[in-house]
Amino acid sequence: MAFYYGKPPQTARTTGRGVDKMNKNKLIVDRNLVVSIEGFYQFPTYVGLIEGLPHDRLNQMIIEQAKRRAEHIFQQKALHLITPTQTPIEYKGEYGFGVPMSLPSACCISNLTHFGSGGLKNKNNEEDWFISTLIVIWFQDDFAFPIASDILTQIKDIPFRKLCVETEF
Repeated sequence: MAFYYGKPPQTARTTGRGVDKMNKNKLIVDRNLVVSIEGFYQFPTYVGLIEGLPHDRLNQMIIEQAKRRAEHIFQQKALHLITPTQTPIEYKGEYGFGVPMSLPSACCISNLTHFGSGGLKNKNNEEDWFISTLIVIWFQDDFAFPIASDILTQIKDIPFRKLCVETEF
């Protein structure tokens, strides 16, 4: 089951719950731009943590690893990280590796894509079509789908047009 995350365009055929029967996995971002989720990857945040507590330095390494992983998976560098909330962990005494705190338990990486022409014409007076893509990384408490509502609100506010990479075809 796929949902429009945001108000669907007027041309979309929808049920009363915002399900688009024609175009699945769509989001409305950057005020009114329809993008599709063309790729999605997720993993447990602390998949390799065998013992000890998560801490600020480890969390920063995990965030940087997620960025590298996203670039490798989707073969592009245009990405946006939704800054994750780090929750302090109570610990008596001093923890030797950093300040104990945890990230949400699932890291999600998505490739958002917009196909369009923008009304531009090439030298043969034909419309130039392009693909705009942006990788978005976020952390949430449970594996997607659905995308957590607080994250969804932040995705909608991403300045997609400024951050994306465009390719003509």
